[in-house]
Amino acid sequence: EKKSKESQKEEVFQTLYYEIPGNLTTNLKNSRRFLQIGVGVSTRYDETILQNVEANLPAIRAAILATLSDYEEEDVVGREERQILSDDLKETINAELEMLEGFGGVEGVLLTSFVMQ
Repeated sequence: EKKSKESQKEEVFQTLYYEIPGNLTTNLKNSRRFLQIGVGVSTRYDETILQNVEANLPAIRAAILATLSDYEEEDVVGREERQILSDDLKETINAELEMLEGFGGVEGVLLTSFVMQ
């Protein structure tokens, strides 16, 4: 007689995404060049995190631009540098959300477009 084994299923959380409308453009520090990026965020918490991001867009956009103003050209060229930028923006967005909503919850920042001129 054959018996079937129960499969071991781990609970899987859905990743939710939100793209901040429009691009963010800023001058690079000590340079005549500028950086224009598109920013998306991801979370595995729930829709509330993305609603908090959307509800606080002006403050979050301002915080992102303030963070970007500290970057020089060499700080944004290359895969590793862009990952550092992405991590820094995640910290910036979460700090802003914690101040305004009491909880961050953004687990990833995606650079959905990237232009330096």
